[in-house]
Amino acid sequence: NAHFHQEKLALASRNIALALDIAQDSKMPKRLTEILSLKALIEAAQNNIKAAVRTHRRYNELINIEKNNQLEGQVIQYQRHQKSDSLEKEITQLKQHKGLQKLKMESVQQQRNFAYLAMLFILLASFLLYRRNVEAKLKEKLALKVAQRTSELELLTQDLKQANRVKNQFMANMSHEIRTP
Repeated sequence: NAHFHQEKLALASRNIALALDIAQDSKMPKRLTEILSLKALIEAAQNNIKAAVRTHRRYNELINIEKNNQLEGQVIQYQRHQKSDSLEKEITQLKQHKGLQKLKMESVQQQRNFAYLAMLFILLASFLLYRRNVEAKLKEKLALKVAQRTSELELLTQDLKQANRVKNQFMANMSHEIRTP
């Protein structure tokens, strides 16, 4: 570059050729494009227009390749971003689906619990009704026994009263017979 400014074009051309070889070997595309642009200037300054045009075309090709690589990288990055967004949406949908399933399971469990509770209530009500019926039948039997015993006792009381009257009559007769000879 300094030789070019000093108008030592042959020396600048050799140094550029060496720098070009080094840049190609070290695979430094940005440095290579800078060197090619200088080489095109040197060739144009040496009135080697065809070589300058060829070098400039090569320079443009490398610039285009670099731009294409950048665009390709951006496209890949965009695609990754799109995939990331779609994966995030899928994850969100899966979480929502999982939440929905959990709610459905809770609903089913609540319905099952309600059914168990209803069955328990029905069994308890049935047991209480059965017990009430049994108690009613037992009370009825007891009432019949009480009525039967009461009537038996009334009969026995009447018999005892009759026997007591007979005894009293007998005693009165005996007492009268003893007093009156």
